[in-house]
Amino acid sequence: MTTTPSREAIFVSHATPEDNAFARWLGAKLAAMGYEVWADVMRLRGGADWSRELEKALRERAIKIQVACSPTSMSRDGVRNEIEIASQLAKQLNDNEFIIPLRLAKFDPHLRIANLQYIDFSRSWANGLTELLELLAANAYIPKRTGRPMDGWLSAQTSGATRLVQKHERLNS
Repeated sequence: MTTTPSREAIFVSHATPEDNAFARWLGAKLAAMGYEVWADVMRLRGGADWSRELEKALRERAIKIQVACSPTSMSRDGVRNEIEIASQLAKQLNDNEFIIPLRLAKFDPHLRIANLQYIDFSRSWANGLTELLELLAANAYIPKRTGRPMDGWLSAQTSGATRLVQKHERLNS
């Protein structure tokens, strides 16, 4: 018998590599606040079938998808595909606020998100984050870890990391 994973992750869709710094920053901030975050720059490791992993995380784990919107991201097939999948999921889950557009710069929106209100990160990432956190807090069904806030951040930063071991190494020249 297989178990279905629960929808607890906030999925961050973005253009790679142009918006990687934003995705890492946002993921770390949300993790520090106790949210589970799924972003490719935080979760995928070398050799992973990234396309399959992204789609699986979105279809099975995402409770919300945040789309980092910029001219670059709106032109990327991967981001456009994630928006299409998210639109289908929004209908299946009966969640009109499943997709949360995050404006990083002025952009021409994908048809599926053209009528959705975005959160503006273009003027200030800090102000955008404040507005996003207020929105997430208003949705009581989005799980949030309690306890030590830095545990979530540390977990996000070290997920899949190799531990350093101090030992003598033989050097050959």
